[in-house]
Amino acid sequence: MWLGCVSKPESSYALWVRRCVRKVIWGAVLAGLPILPSSVTCALHARTDKAQKTDETEKTEKSGRKLIYKEVPVYPAELKSHYIGGIVRLKIGISPRGTVDTVTPIGGNPILTEAAVAAVKKWKYTPAASATTMDVEFTFNPFH
Repeated sequence: MWLGCVSKPESSYALWVRRCVRKVIWGAVLAGLPILPSSVTCALHARTDKAQKTDETEKTEKSGRKLIYKEVPVYPAELKSHYIGGIVRLKIGISPRGTVDTVTPIGGNPILTEAAVAAVKKWKYTPAASATTMDVEFTFNPFH
């Protein structure tokens, strides 16, 4: 069963361990057993600050645009309470002024996509000479 928590390339052993842990957690959820404490599940799915900084740097270098204002999507309470999560991918068009003009969903749960689109439309980037496009990915994890 897939939870939608995929990060940058990991070793095959790390992927195997992560998949096993997910199966155990979802098995407990489906059986109606208590879930692991949130601190344990957060540790299983958390990424390090260093990895996040590297990702942001890579995105800035690829697009040439620096993010000035970022709003985090609101996780719909109904989906979170039912442990529904996943990855949402969007293609955004940024105007020369730095505002997000177009947001095109590439994939993901439709309700989670709505939340992500609403947040991304409020983002602001540094001005540039021409319009640019960028792919953005959000991971909604019900265990956080």
